[in-house]
Amino acid sequence: MITEKHIVTTFHQVLKRVAEVVPLERWTLTPKGVDFTTEKTKYGLATPQGQVLINRAFIGTEAYTKLEFTLAHELAHLAVGLHHHHDRYFREMERAFGVDLERDLSDEISQVMRQIGFKYTLLAHLKNGDVFELGGVHRKSKAYTEYPKSGRYTKSIEGVGVIRFEYLANTT
Repeated sequence: MITEKHIVTTFHQVLKRVAEVVPLERWTLTPKGVDFTTEKTKYGLATPQGQVLINRAFIGTEAYTKLEFTLAHELAHLAVGLHHHHDRYFREMERAFGVDLERDLSDEISQVMRQIGFKYTLLAHLKNGDVFELGGVHRKSKAYTEYPKSGRYTKSIEGVGVIRFEYLANTT
């Protein structure tokens, strides 16, 4: 189980690893440490002061790989500078730091998402009769409540057309 102590230890391990890829003196912002956030829509944040904030929702999960990728992701922001957002330069640094965007972390992501406490779960009803859970959301969006727009079915999941979306209210 992930604990606060594990997050701090992992931060230092990941920082040491990525600093071997790009020495800290070449970074735009110097990493100052790790702290915690209860942000509802982010796994982590990098601050202009060099702080990495990790969502407390990791605590109590076994999302070890997602935690490492999140730490490397936030450190990549510090390395290239926050002004790069998620541009190509940032993505190159993120990959150099070991983040594998193709790796299936859906089980680990689900563990963290369950801890966040979203107001709704968004479902997609597919043409083949399957129902696909898209995850938790905090508010409804017209993109899904008014789908299909003008009677046009334009969205698909894994090649199967979506016929409608549904919000389920989560009980706490």
